[in-house]
Amino acid sequence: MLLPKPQRQTNEDFLEHLRGQACVTCGRPPRSQPSHLKTVGSRGGDYTACAQCFDCHRKWHDLGPETAAEHFRRERGVDIHKEQARQLAEYFSDPVVIFRLAVRFMAGPDELPSEVVLAIGQMLEELNRRAGTPPRPPRRRRKATRIPIG
Repeated sequence: MLLPKPQRQTNEDFLEHLRGQACVTCGRPPRSQPSHLKTVGSRGGDYTACAQCFDCHRKWHDLGPETAAEHFRRERGVDIHKEQARQLAEYFSDPVVIFRLAVRFMAGPDELPSEVVLAIGQMLEELNRRAGTPPRPPRRRRKATRIPIG
């Protein structure tokens, strides 16, 4: 039996958000390029991208992902994967973005990409933490009480 080819997750709004950010590796002001940490050719979705200036993006491709990540960590003290996660969480903390995604994925939570579900969960935890309210515990079912008739 043949399995369907996995679909790449794309989001042009997220890529446009990244273009308006400063470079995560050197801090150069926008206009940045979305740099996919997992390459498009290996089915890396847009949610694996972060903002990089032209020079840092070129270095990322010239050195290769593992070597470039180590280079940026050693030379500039930047963990590019943490920065990518920070930019993703920042993007998903915008209520307008969440609304657009909810409309786009009306089929239900089973259809949402795992990155989206994770980012929304982290955002809700952060909102609860800021508000000082603990997350709601799971609901317990109450036992039915019998009322005698008669």
